[in-house]
Amino acid sequence: MKIGKDIESFLNNDEIITEKKSKKGMKLINLKEFVKDFSVIETDVNTEITVTLSTGLSTNVNPMLLTKTFLDQSNLEEVHIDYLREKIFIEDFSEFK
Repeated sequence: MKIGKDIESFLNNDEIITEKKSKKGMKLINLKEFVKDFSVIETDVNTEITVTLSTGLSTNVNPMLLTKTFLDQSNLEEVHIDYLREKIFIEDFSEFK
């Protein structure tokens, strides 16, 4: 299943609105505000997505929320997803060491 173009289109939206659980209950958030950059590489056997997301005390987005929102909005059947955190960045997006 080729979904690379669908993912790119989804991530290029001006807004990606979804519900996020907070301490005060569910609230609507715009995930796009937390996506710094992304790339999509599609091969014959898989689609690899690299996304830089905000995380920290005041802004924390789980990559599973992003993929769940994509799957919900695209009406795709469930797909196998692996997550790999490669780096952690501090507020100015310099690498945490």
